[in-house]
Amino acid sequence: MVPALSPARSGHVAGAGAPRRGGWLWRAGADGRRSDQARRIRAAAGRGSRQSCRLAAPRHQAAAQGGSLVFGSALAAQAPTWQTLAWLRRETALPLVVKGLLHPDDVRRARDAGADGVIVSNHAGRVLDGVAPALPLLPAIRAALGPDFPLLFDGGIRRGSDALKALALGAQAVLVGAPQLHALAVGGMAGVAHMLHILRTEFELAMAQCGCARIADIDRELVVAL
Repeated sequence: MVPALSPARSGHVAGAGAPRRGGWLWRAGADGRRSDQARRIRAAAGRGSRQSCRLAAPRHQAAAQGGSLVFGSALAAQAPTWQTLAWLRRETALPLVVKGLLHPDDVRRARDAGADGVIVSNHAGRVLDGVAPALPLLPAIRAALGPDFPLLFDGGIRRGSDALKALALGAQAVLVGAPQLHALAVGGMAGVAHMLHILRTEFELAMAQCGCARIADIDRELVVAL
């Protein structure tokens, strides 16, 4: 598993039916207005010119012809590797945190490559269909890293009790994504502040009901498997 995949920027999209002469136009919308791309094609080729106007084939198409549509493509070629992480560590003294790791072997490798911390996340399940939820994987990852290595959790934090579960299973902090965006959309800056107030209140109430007066009191015994 690599830390992340960067979307490849494809080349100009063109198929077998791409226009070769300026007189062939692509039209945008029902009103028949010529698209900017069509005007560029006409300007390049000239009206009635016999000059051929070819569009570049997508890079991934050229790279993968006759083989895999993924391996050997621009997407795979531009994906970060463990060597990328080692290079980044050499280039900066800033804290380096790697997000998206789910396997104990990967978090150990990230730590050994110089990462200052790890964020356990499955990217909301959007990358690999059927990937395991991140929360149940926390204990094994904490065990692989030891008690002190910075370990954060991202994924499905919607209420204070969610944060309590993540801390009990080994995280030292949680990331909050969707709730702040929802609060911002509804109430702006004040909405985000109100959301954080609610989240903290829920978290402290959950701690109190579990008999924890301090963060240090939160441990694995608070969570049971059902």
